[in-house]
Amino acid sequence: MRLTQRSDARRRSVVTAGLICGTPLGFGVGTRAAAMQIGDKSEDETTGHFPAKRAWVFCMIALREGVLQFRPHIQMNFTTREPPVNMFEEFPDLHGLARRCIRLHPRAAPSTRADLSKMGGAFLQPEAEPWPSDAKTGQEYYPVLQVLRKDLKRPFPDAGELFPFQEGTDCFQLLWVPRSDEELPPHILARWLNSGSPGMSSYVVRFRKGKHDQLFPRECKLHPEEILEYPHRWALSKYLAEVLLANRRFLKLAEENGDADNPLAFYQTHLGSAPGTKLLGHPHWVQYPEWPLSDEGFAMEHLLTISSGEWDPGDCGRWKPIEEGDPLSANGAISDPGLSIGDVGDIYVCFSKREDGWPVKCIFQCS
Repeated sequence: MRLTQRSDARRRSVVTAGLICGTPLGFGVGTRAAAMQIGDKSEDETTGHFPAKRAWVFCMIALREGVLQFRPHIQMNFTTREPPVNMFEEFPDLHGLARRCIRLHPRAAPSTRADLSKMGGAFLQPEAEPWPSDAKTGQEYYPVLQVLRKDLKRPFPDAGELFPFQEGTDCFQLLWVPRSDEELPPHILARWLNSGSPGMSSYVVRFRKGKHDQLFPRECKLHPEEILEYPHRWALSKYLAEVLLANRRFLKLAEENGDADNPLAFYQTHLGSAPGTKLLGHPHWVQYPEWPLSDEGFAMEHLLTISSGEWDPGDCGRWKPIEEGDPLSANGAISDPGLSIGDVGDIYVCFSKREDGWPVKCIFQCS
């Protein structure tokens, strides 16, 4: 048997074997000695696949010999835990407020490729155009978020598009640059591009260590997950808050969670809006809701949130992905992009689809 980079079937079997061991693996270039030790008969001549047991052995030997390398979060999906109660059955008054959002689960994965949904690193850029920079300071905009249509797969067949792309585009980018007065939020720029346009290239903004380090995201791959969510506690009307507080099942759940004195805190951490960097859905407000108006006076919609963290010790039991391990521990890839926006704050980007170009504005909140 020979190990070559063309052997996709072998690679899939080895990666599968790695997942059996509980660790995602990436394929690395190395010696063929490990493969030679297994022998020619370990491969199914008909399918080109290794039997699971032999693939596991191959995996262990290959790791020892350097043919494979551990690469966390390669080809991995992340799954949000279900709420502790069936929302449709228990709280019918909230049905009309349910919205779908896309949790992005950014995870560190350095790459030179620009044709990925990601935070930081190389972004797609029309070759004939200069990369945007601040008119006052000349500083280049930071590459914050890039989302490609091809990576936003819907969880059910025949579903229409959820995240909006402008006509003729399939790539959304959010860029920002620190303000000259160092106040927050930074100046933001939203761009919709066609990744297949002639002359589409890539651009890398070099990280410059300085006082704005915490606004420059480390390179991460996105792992989109579509979920159903409900408004944040502070976005509920007074009437709906009273409806919840009159529900015995809700009060019992809050008591079991240690929130008998403040049941709406249980709603906030386990039933309401998802924290973290995400597309659409309900803002997970740090403070009370703030909604910008467009320059033409139109109400704006929530487009996305860029967050300093994906969960915290108070809500990890609900919002820490299953694949990250113990739900009672806040440990994990809580903030791989390395952003710290103010005092662990969030930036909410809103847009107006009623106006040409879909103008955007943002709101910054921190604790």
